[in-house]
Amino acid sequence: SVLDVPVVIGMIYTCTATAIPTGNCSDFRQAVVNVIETPEITQITAFPDTVVCALDPLIICGQNSVPDIDFDYTWTTPNGTIISGTASGDEVFCDTLSPAGAYGSGTYTLVVSNQGCTDMATIDVEVIQVPQCGPIMGDTLFCEGDSTTLWFWNTNDLLDTLIAICILPDSTVVMDTIFTNDTIYVTTELTGNFCCYFTTIEGGCASNMQCVILEALVVPVPIVTLDTLELCDGETLQLTGSTAAIVTDTITYTWTGPGGFIFTGTAPASGPFPATDTNPQSGAYCLQLSVTEDSVTCYSDSVCVEVIVHPTPVIDGIDGGGEFCENQDVTLTATVTIADGSDMSYEWTLNGMTIDTGTVASGETLTLAASAAGEYCLIVTSDFGCADTACTNVSFLTAPDLLEVTGGGEYCEGESVELSGMGTPGPGTVTYTW
Repeated sequence: SVLDVPVVIGMIYTCTATAIPTGNCSDFRQAVVNVIETPEITQITAFPDTVVCALDPLIICGQNSVPDIDFDYTWTTPNGTIISGTASGDEVFCDTLSPAGAYGSGTYTLVVSNQGCTDMATIDVEVIQVPQCGPIMGDTLFCEGDSTTLWFWNTNDLLDTLIAICILPDSTVVMDTIFTNDTIYVTTELTGNFCCYFTTIEGGCASNMQCVILEALVVPVPIVTLDTLELCDGETLQLTGSTAAIVTDTITYTWTGPGGFIFTGTAPASGPFPATDTNPQSGAYCLQLSVTEDSVTCYSDSVCVEVIVHPTPVIDGIDGGGEFCENQDVTLTATVTIADGSDMSYEWTLNGMTIDTGTVASGETLTLAASAAGEYCLIVTSDFGCADTACTNVSFLTAPDLLEVTGGGEYCEGESVELSGMGTPGPGTVTYTW
């Protein structure tokens, strides 16, 4: 027969058989029964939570409630990975799975076993995909006072929406919710460290952080000391400028002016920045500085000087000079003009000494009676002081003085006659005629 004996502990059990009804005949047998205690899972947990970022570690833990036993345990992950270990008593046992994304989202199954006696429990874990931040693109070097636009994007296509976060050089944080394939643009005038990354809306899983250093190219401010520069027509214009910069780097400067004038040169950044115009015109002459670094060229604001070119009088030569006989009347003439038609002052000189002055209108002809030999010069000056000068020489020749003629008288026909004249010759060779 089969005896149904409730087994609660392991021990030696004795079974006795007795004949009925006499009860005098009996027999017995013994059996050894070992009771193996079955581990019992009292808790199964996941750290830091049952929602974990794919790049973070996942810690899974279990606990058996039956004390004083040694047992084996096995974790089975959603992707079929088996993690095995041993534990004792009611201690908490844990395993670290890193990164969590390598083991997948889903049910994690724990089986504990003591010599074939098992218990099982499960826990569901959601592994969230982590964004991947691509490199930050755009100009990291830009001109001071300008702005630069930078852009970046997420390279993990397994996400739908996420949050883009940027930390500006002044520690300001800007963020926006985007779709996974969006390109994010940020415009800033700030310089320094600029960093961006992504996080997921659920779980706050952060991507790698990308950073660049923003630099502004500084252009010194040009200085022109004069607001207005005046000169006469025909003079050479001398331009110059400087800066307050205390640097030794070389800088490029450009002067531009009316009539298509342009001059470009290089000089130390502190200046000076010279240029010349041999045919200047009235108008604004402007100086601009530029600095180039890594294919980025930055320009300063222009500063200008107003140039006024005053017209210069023109003497159309002096007529009437040359050699004359003593006591002969000599008159010098000269026509003077000026482009703006204004009146001019004039001065006649003889051998450097002033002999006549006055005022003359443009287009008039000046006359002067030259009564003495020497160099006659005419100087005509405008109101601003622009002047023209013309000169001519006048000389007087002294006539020979015939004092006597000899050899005259009566002579016989056929006789030779010799005539002779005497006098005071003038300068040079004297020509005589009988």
